[in-house]
Amino acid sequence: EKDWIRHTLTAGHSFGGQWEAVNVYSALVAARCALRADVAVTCIGPGAVGTGTRFGHSGMQQAQSINATTILNGMPIMPPRFSCTDERRRHRGLSHHSHTVLECAARDDLRVVVAEDGTDLSWREAAHTRPAHGRVISDKGGPGIQLLRTEFEPERARELLRYMGRPLEDERDFFLAASAAGRFAAMMVGMKEENSDD
Repeated sequence: EKDWIRHTLTAGHSFGGQWEAVNVYSALVAARCALRADVAVTCIGPGAVGTGTRFGHSGMQQAQSINATTILNGMPIMPPRFSCTDERRRHRGLSHHSHTVLECAARDDLRVVVAEDGTDLSWREAAHTRPAHGRVISDKGGPGIQLLRTEFEPERARELLRYMGRPLEDERDFFLAASAAGRFAAMMVGMKEENSDD
């Protein structure tokens, strides 16, 4: 609606994007080299599957994207999945999905971004489970949320800001982490441009 996302690529068993790639590696290469993207946002799809076991969930695709980004000399940035209201114990606080991804995708340059304007609990839990060689970074998530509220009509903003059927008010830390990760990515792009000879 706002032309904030310039291109969409689907990979593997996902399909229907403007461009399609065989896997996440070729999708990231295409995003950078063919489409000249400064930032690529990866997400799982289509749908989500879970078996109630440690590794048996489609969220493990996040680890694959993180590792692919590292192998391709990018900087992976991960907003952790966090909830204060999820009725399922394994997803309360820092989700077991994020715990497992962090354990399996512990790369040197992984940045786990937590909203400094979120709850103290989200920061403590993410810091406690940080990747062995990566870093936990804090940034502000509020400005991104405010931008959505400013740019969209209130009803549309409420429609966009829903997670697992729950509104922003119930899942504030989830949205703040995603917003903070976007803010951090934009800052890294800006620093790269300032230091570039091009």
